[in-house]
Amino acid sequence: MELYKVSVDNKEFRTLPQKEVLFFVQAGAILNELNILHKFLAISNRAVKGTVETKAQNSQTLFILSILTGKLWESWRFLEKSFFGTKISKNYDQLLPEKAKKQLIDLKYYFGKENLIKEVRKKLAFHYDTEEIEKPLNEILKGDIPEFYLSEDQGNSYFYIADLIRLKTILDYTGMSEPFEALDKFFAEVLAVSKLFILFLNHCLVVVARNHMNWKFKKIHIQEPPKINDIFLPYFVGKPDDL
Repeated sequence: MELYKVSVDNKEFRTLPQKEVLFFVQAGAILNELNILHKFLAISNRAVKGTVETKAQNSQTLFILSILTGKLWESWRFLEKSFFGTKISKNYDQLLPEKAKKQLIDLKYYFGKENLIKEVRKKLAFHYDTEEIEKPLNEILKGDIPEFYLSEDQGNSYFYIADLIRLKTILDYTGMSEPFEALDKFFAEVLAVSKLFILFLNHCLVVVARNHMNWKFKKIHIQEPPKINDIFLPYFVGKPDDL
């Protein structure tokens, strides 16, 4: 695989406007995290055999979705403050390709209205408030038997009842009655917004790099990575050989 290594002289980098340096570095950090979570989502969302395995796999995917949701919401807040708020956006208007401008318009439209990402981020992404789970838990206990699985192997215990609560909350937000339909809608929406952010931020970083003529580009080669379709992240795993 080919990559381009970009090298910048320290003195030259420090001559850039501070708000541009901060945007460039933070946008790069966000892009790294979204890329990682996007890949985790792709290699977790796979069909598996067995009822328990399927439940556990869905729970793992739902967790990654929830974390990605929180990151997407914070990414939008970052753009509001450091891209629009600092007026950097005006400098980029003439530099960004048309497809990047369209991606930004789509992001504005999505976050300019009520959306799943905002709601799920507030309730599920990073918080463990017991008050938030009391109502859905009581509703679940009216019809479902609490279900969890314990293992002596580290990392293989699985508490299904906990993720039923998370799924019930998403059901309420989507307005759907079928859990898997709600999960599919949530998955598709988060994935679409994630792709918009990844593509847009990547365009921004490329534009900044190409706009400074003294930055050095060097083509390098790394070992050919495996195809993403060949990688799978299971919930249940065996012990390592050295144990």
